[in-house]
Amino acid sequence: MRAGAVVAAVCVLLALGGCSGSDAPDAAGPSASADSSSPQPTVTFPTPTPTPTRAPASAGTVRLCSEAEVAEAAVGAHRWQSAVDAMDSAWRMRRLSREPRVVGILGPPGSLGSDDTQTLGEQVDTFAQRCVEVGAAGLGSQAGCGGLYEEAAPPAAVRRALARRGFTYFAQQAVVGDLRVVTAVLTDTADGHEQVTFFFRRDRVIGDDRLPDGGMHFAVSLCSVVPGRADVAYAVGSSPTGPDPSCPKGARVVHVRWRVTEHSVRALDPVPGACG
Repeated sequence: MRAGAVVAAVCVLLALGGCSGSDAPDAAGPSASADSSSPQPTVTFPTPTPTPTRAPASAGTVRLCSEAEVAEAAVGAHRWQSAVDAMDSAWRMRRLSREPRVVGILGPPGSLGSDDTQTLGEQVDTFAQRCVEVGAAGLGSQAGCGGLYEEAAPPAAVRRALARRGFTYFAQQAVVGDLRVVTAVLTDTADGHEQVTFFFRRDRVIGDDRLPDGGMHFAVSLCSVVPGRADVAYAVGSSPTGPDPSCPKGARVVHVRWRVTEHSVRALDPVPGACG
């Protein structure tokens, strides 16, 4: 164990005793020279109450709650109609979850409108809070939803299709029927942050999320993939060393919904560039 780790461990044990960064403080303080035969006070620590365990949220609930993240981001950007669309989409996806605390907050399409922003914002907040309560939120990474769809490498035919385009499979894929969505990175990348999402039907590419000028993304992450629809999160305003100072809004995550048909894909939200 390194010296710094030892010091850190001592600091935790001493709690309020402080830490100099090199030598641990004397736990006894000024009374350390007292006669060792003097009676020492007995310190009793309360027995901690065990923290109740909670079963992890089902994959369906996590996917459903990805709509809460999309709705929250839309409300934060004052994109009210996008927030309505996300809540309507969650209602249509409600059968993915058997969690009544989450499903119970959802109303049918038309029950929320973009003109009543206060009610909309309150409903989105409640939806998001319920997702937190059942353990189906807070799974974010640098690009928003990392880990949700981590899988083994896709089939050889998919890897070859990526290679022909100069890309290599990168961490995530989701398969729904004959739809396969994968994240990929430029094969000769210098820092791992030239990432793209590819959409496949029966191992044939039907689209990707590159920008109109062919630009790629700093980081992408799959948040939800269901028949006919994919939600992808993008890290923007970032650089390999931290927030990009040239981006006035700073580092953040932007969610984009994609409509997936038999032969093509279409973004339902603006696809962000480097700064958003």
